Amino acid sequence: MNELVGLIPASGKGTRAYPHTKKIPKGMLKIGSKPILEHLVEIQRDQLGIRRIFIVVGSLGDIIREYFGDGSRFGVQIEYLQNDAVDLGLAYSVSMGEQYIDQPFLLMLSDEYYQDSDHFRLTKLPCEGEAAFVADKKPPASAGANPGAGAARSAEEELETGTDAVDFQNTLGYCALMRTQDWKSISRNYTVRIEGDRIVRLIEKPTSGDRGLLGTGTFILSPRIFGYLKKALAEKKRAVDFIGVLDDAVQKGEKLHPFFIQGSYVNVNDVDSLNWANYLRRSRKLPSASLSVIIQSLGVEEGLSLMASEFNDQTRVSEVLVVVPSGTKKPEWVSTLGKTRWLEAPPGSAEYGSMISYGLEQAHGDLLAVVEGYYSFYPSDLSKFLSYIADADLVLGTRTTRQLIQQGSRMRGRVWLAHVFLGKLVELCWIRHRIRLTDVGCTYRVLWRNSYIDIRDRLRSAGPEYVLEMDIEMLRSRKRLIEVPVSFLNPNEVLAERHQNVSVFLRMLKTIVRKRLGLN
Repeated sequence: MNELVGLIPASGKGTRAYPHTKKIPKGMLKIGSKPILEHLVEIQRDQLGIRRIFIVVGSLGDIIREYFGDGSRFGVQIEYLQNDAVDLGLAYSVSMGEQYIDQPFLLMLSDEYYQDSDHFRLTKLPCEGEAAFVADKKPPASAGANPGAGAARSAEEELETGTDAVDFQNTLGYCALMRTQDWKSISRNYTVRIEGDRIVRLIEKPTSGDRGLLGTGTFILSPRIFGYLKKALAEKKRAVDFIGVLDDAVQKGEKLHPFFIQGSYVNVNDVDSLNWANYLRRSRKLPSASLSVIIQSLGVEEGLSLMASEFNDQTRVSEVLVVVPSGTKKPEWVSTLGKTRWLEAPPGSAEYGSMISYGLEQAHGDLLAVVEGYYSFYPSDLSKFLSYIADADLVLGTRTTRQLIQQGSRMRGRVWLAHVFLGKLVELCWIRHRIRLTDVGCTYRVLWRNSYIDIRDRLRSAGPEYVLEMDIEMLRSRKRLIEVPVSFLNPNEVLAERHQNVSVFLRMLKTIVRKRLGLN
């Protein structure tokens, strides 16, 4: 088919995703380790062979420019179109391409995430018969409540497609659709009506329908669309609906054809859909994700060898790093554990937080688990964290569930109350984050490496408040935290005396206040 260029409007204000979009464009929200825009660039580059992409940017466009530059780092050429009239909407953003695009182009919206999609089939246009074939089928059973997700035809229903070039002189373009029974997603986006191999109506935010056709933000369009957009904007002299312009064009006889794509799809227009997109991404990665366990240790704990051994024997664990103060003698049992490494922290980094930080930097896993060297937690509780890690950037343990606190533990009375107080204070200070916390000082936790990388430059504490600082910085970065109850055993008295006292409580309280006031 004709050589394509890409166009990605990314100048919208993203008000429905606020406060995530308070300081960055919606297209720069991360799904996994990459912004949505980067996922789109990769689809255009890898699946469709596009090497020239135009990105329309608005008031926060410098963030996009700084990240992508001229595109050479991503194997493409990126050019930026500055939109200073964002209130005129998507139609105006698309129309800005008229000065630069005089050939068929691929339009993808900056707030849409595709996973395992088959956009590459767009290189095989035209697809005669596809629309008629699909339109006569009933939508498949829904796979569950997937905000913004849809399922297209199965592999058995795949059609042979031609490779002849599309006549864009007589065809306005192609509109990518998905088939789904998730009516809620359709009502938030748009749907279409099809006759034969043509779309005869496009309906924005429909209130009823029975065909289960979900319109996505992927289009291949003739540059003739710019004329329709320019005319509509001139007549209305205000923002016009892009889908409405397409609908008007097809009702006037323009040929717009459907194209059905497979895979998962999320229109990231609010916090819930952002969380869902990240869940899809993490769930896809989780089965093959490597897992490093970092054990912060003094090297002499009575239960250290048992803890390291139990983690070492778990098939899910890729490596176990025992981080100890510099000069600590390596015991013989370490050499009997194939996955275990004995790491001496640099001189002057023997504090609790410094050693955890060093271990995190030395670990290689996609997932990072942190725990203390004293056998105060069960290694088997690691499965609890892994059950929730697809839902969150950080899953942290709580030692405040009384049924799981071993008799004789100091996690009772005033100590228990102090931990709950600090957790609820953090919850109150960042109440808009919809977080529930009862224990912000628990060492036992699992987080994604990419989430740690995003915040590590802001983790400055060397002492026991390090894990609290990690919790807070995750919140300040708008990342998702989930707390799970873990068993808490009778810890070593030396450790308890060191970490469970008034001085540490005041240090943690000071950390919360300073972070809330934005002082560091």
